[in-house]
Amino acid sequence: MGAESKDGLGQNLAKQYLKKIDWIKTDFFSTPKFTDEVRAGIRKEWNDDILVVDNINEMVSLLSPEKRELVETIIEALIKGEEFKIEESGTE
Repeated sequence: MGAESKDGLGQNLAKQYLKKIDWIKTDFFSTPKFTDEVRAGIRKEWNDDILVVDNINEMVSLLSPEKRELVETIIEALIKGEEFKIEESGTE
């Protein structure tokens, strides 16, 4: 059977690796060497979608300098908890 089949070599290796990763993750979070604060920070990082940052960087790089500055201003406002509304301009 090929690697792409349901019971193929690739599937079996992936299952083995996932079990090992789960064990490492469980062991990592349960070690008494970390404080609860450190564990919480690591959990947050673990659960974050790391590809989002790369995608945002790619899109921002396509903008003009003025629009990049606007994106930075919007991000800073979001971090501060500010709310804003984006209104569509009508084309009449």
